[in-house]
Amino acid sequence: MLQTVRQISIMADVQYIRQKELLGLGHAVLCARKFVGDEPFAVLLGDDVIQSEPPGLLQMINAYNQFQTSFEYLGLRWGELHRQSCCEATPK
Repeated sequence: MLQTVRQISIMADVQYIRQKELLGLGHAVLCARKFVGDEPFAVLLGDDVIQSEPPGLLQMINAYNQFQTSFEYLGLRWGELHRQSCCEATPK
């Protein structure tokens, strides 16, 4: 397991930003703006687990590469879907 963690740390450049005040997720993303610039980025929350094949983050990267636009991934159970706004994306 240690070897796996070390391999991951070589593959990725992970940065984190401390939010000085608890003003919500949108504010936290704005705090990271000067580090991200105009580059694509992902916000990964420690309490969200996406177990899928292919991996959830890879699916998001592929979707961004296909549509070239921002989007939000909502991890929901099918029974909860009616509580959220949903849309279907198609390539330009």
